[in-house]
Amino acid sequence: MLEEETASLLRTIIERTIGTAGSITLQDVLVADIPRGIKVYLRAEVLQWLRDDLSRASRFASLDQNSPAAAQLITAFLRSLCESYRFSREEYLAVLESGVNFVGNYLCHPQWTLEQFIFADRQRISAGNLVSRLAYTADYSYFGRLIEKIIVQRSLREIGAEEFRHWVMKIDDQIVKQHSARELAMLAKPIFEFVGFGKARGDLTIPLKPVLAFFEDKKMKILKEYIESICRLRGRDEVSLAELRELIEDLYLGSTIKEAGPNKAEENPPIPERDTITDVDGSEGPVDRRSDMAAGGASPDTGESISPVHPPEDAEPSVQTTGQQDRSKQNIPLSLTFAGLSSQAPPSESQLPDLNTIIPAKDRTRFVKKIFRKDEEYFNVVVTSLNTIPTWKEASLYLNTLFEMNHLDPFSEDVVEFTDLIQQRYTAKGGDQ
Repeated sequence: MLEEETASLLRTIIERTIGTAGSITLQDVLVADIPRGIKVYLRAEVLQWLRDDLSRASRFASLDQNSPAAAQLITAFLRSLCESYRFSREEYLAVLESGVNFVGNYLCHPQWTLEQFIFADRQRISAGNLVSRLAYTADYSYFGRLIEKIIVQRSLREIGAEEFRHWVMKIDDQIVKQHSARELAMLAKPIFEFVGFGKARGDLTIPLKPVLAFFEDKKMKILKEYIESICRLRGRDEVSLAELRELIEDLYLGSTIKEAGPNKAEENPPIPERDTITDVDGSEGPVDRRSDMAAGGASPDTGESISPVHPPEDAEPSVQTTGQQDRSKQNIPLSLTFAGLSSQAPPSESQLPDLNTIIPAKDRTRFVKKIFRKDEEYFNVVVTSLNTIPTWKEASLYLNTLFEMNHLDPFSEDVVEFTDLIQQRYTAKGGDQ
């Protein structure tokens, strides 16, 4: 992230947490008004410290660490204690700076940062350690969810850097394939929220550089260069989320019009694959970019030469492309990535009631405020996704994931009422499906 923005964000977080005090508990940090990504990073770091200390204790070291039951109990024990951890001022400021650098890099360069953070100098890592490292991330949750799913499905005990890199590239590739130009712009929303934290909301603008880095990390060279050139022509070195959406739509909608004719272009066209507009058959593969992580969490050089690499096809995550299936059947974790996206619900093949007719207006307003942190567009995305799920069993799994990702208490009054209304969709025809 940019030096000036990083310094400003650090000052804001310090003011809202430790201030001039000599110490602070993790619990006080977690209830403060600071970016969620920072809270997740600090909590994961404290858990790792406690886990390391515990593993060095002679008696605990004798426990069978490979026992699932023991591992779960130890994790639950540490989670129950971690919020009571008290940072000294010096310790807190050091870990906070690391957290801001990490989150900033991860938001702008998720593929690169994940690999460097998880593997560093190693070529292989245990599945347990990989999952623990993924716990440091809050945004782009589809990476963690789908990678954990691959590990479970294949009963993996160890993962190599090359294999992991392939998974991440394929997941990102499917993200690009499955979503429209408007939705792709919303993928960058966490960058705007993080870089612009503490500033007036409105039509927030942020420096162009982090946005360009984000699309370069996704190997979308044409899009990156288009945004950069248009902003240069306009004399702009900053961009708003609305402007970004318009630029992406201009590029890809314009391409669709040229190819299909003005009367055949889609209103919200899908993004062609990777760095090509006309080549939509997947012949241009993802690219591989490796570099050493500099001290202090510096970002990779965005100007380096990139060579195309076609990865092997034997480790592909279980995500299907738009061409393989209807958009209404996308993998559930993908729909959870958009915290500000609205779209029309696809027709329900099961003829179940539309949730928009089941949820009363007054309850909708309350749920948006209490459960979705006043983000009505996020609420719309969740309802749209639930409208495509044919059974209560699948819907309940989706809701459990949603509540876990957003740290919601499934037994709180508002969450229970929301869940009950969702369940009515599946019992309205006389029996749970």
